[in-house]
Amino acid sequence: MKISLHKIKMNFIFKSTNPNSLLFHIVGIICIIWFLIRAVPKPDRIRYPCQQMSIMFAFGYITFWIILWSSIFHGLRLWIKNVKYNFVKFSPVIVVSFVLIFSISSNVFADIDNDENLFFWDPIPKEPIGTPIGVNPGRVVWVWNPDATEKELSGYWWKLENNNQTALDIMFSNGLKSLVGVDDDYSAWDTLFKYFNQMHGYGNIGYQPGEKISIKVNFNNCGSYTAEDNDRDASPYVIKSLLRQLINVVGVDQEDITIYDATRPIGNWFYNRVYYLEYPADPLVPEFPDVHFVDSTGGASGREQVIASSTKVYFAAGSCAYRTLPTVVTEAKYLFNMPLLKRHPIQT
Repeated sequence: MKISLHKIKMNFIFKSTNPNSLLFHIVGIICIIWFLIRAVPKPDRIRYPCQQMSIMFAFGYITFWIILWSSIFHGLRLWIKNVKYNFVKFSPVIVVSFVLIFSISSNVFADIDNDENLFFWDPIPKEPIGTPIGVNPGRVVWVWNPDATEKELSGYWWKLENNNQTALDIMFSNGLKSLVGVDDDYSAWDTLFKYFNQMHGYGNIGYQPGEKISIKVNFNNCGSYTAEDNDRDASPYVIKSLLRQLINVVGVDQEDITIYDATRPIGNWFYNRVYYLEYPADPLVPEFPDVHFVDSTGGASGREQVIASSTKVYFAAGSCAYRTLPTVVTEAKYLFNMPLLKRHPIQT
């Protein structure tokens, strides 16, 4: 009898300290704080995948407490109204206390962990996975020049005095030639375009006049046209190096090139430094006056508002009923994705 009682006591203690139940409350509180810190100062951040996920958990957690407290107080009100003796009236307080305690510390929520379904990837250095593709299948090039930027910043990172456009142009050229494995920029581009067209069934042809090119840039931290900060967004000088290659080397007409971010404004600090040969300068000389700049609202000089197409995006899972591509993508033959390699605040 003593052994059975001991087992029962140990089982109760184990269940009442289930870490999964505590995790529910910890995650809920963290998500609420995360949303308040990130989305309240900049409402545009509510579109971030991490914010959408945190909102889901935060609302679920808030809903849990609303339902719990509403049920408890509604039940207490009916109980106190219908019973006659004072002692009996307040006896539910004991029950309420236990409910609140066990909602935090007990095994109220189902255990969804299943170690059998977990898969841990232990990558082996220098042994890439997947099937390599590209002109030189699987080749990745890296270019570094300490003269490209100033080691000690003077003001914002994107200011002219902190960036060496000539060094960046040379870096872009060297990276391009190393990727393809040739000695000149034109041959590199011609090889890349021919490879793309062959892979997509267009034949062994290079870039043809009139074909449209869209360049996807990243302005996740840009909330307005006039705001200036040191947050990491697309570099105007890297984009300028790409434009110089496409226009001056490949021969693409400026009218056929679009720089876009469909979900954010393209700030003036970026636009001016791409549009003009040099900015600030006196006098200001346009370098790319006919290149299109498309963003979420088209609310500033030289910026056009994005237009949604009817072409849907299909995902492996989840609903895509309202996910469509912008026309700057569907009408372009070539899409350049200019990545913004930075650490994400959630450390993923």
